[in-house]
Amino acid sequence: MSVFAVSAYVCFFAGAMGHDPSFTFCALLAFAASLAAAIILNRHYERPCDYRRRRHLGPTKFGLLMAIWPLDDKEMQSHARRIASTPSIQR
Repeated sequence: MSVFAVSAYVCFFAGAMGHDPSFTFCALLAFAASLAAAIILNRHYERPCDYRRRRHLGPTKFGLLMAIWPLDDKEMQSHARRIASTPSIQR
């Protein structure tokens, strides 16, 4: 959070001292983005933590499912055989 605040501070003064209009525009754009990031993170860390809801796990589970979705049944079967043949997993 403090990194974005320092970045906003530096970008503001870089934009204020810039001689080239395009550099000034880019510096002030970076200032606005850094300031927005600092405010958003500040609000995020000030919220009380509620571990019972766990709303963030839905997208994580969906992403994990899509990442391991089998492309082909033969690939999945060979992967399952390879996992089952490892000595630490055999029962």
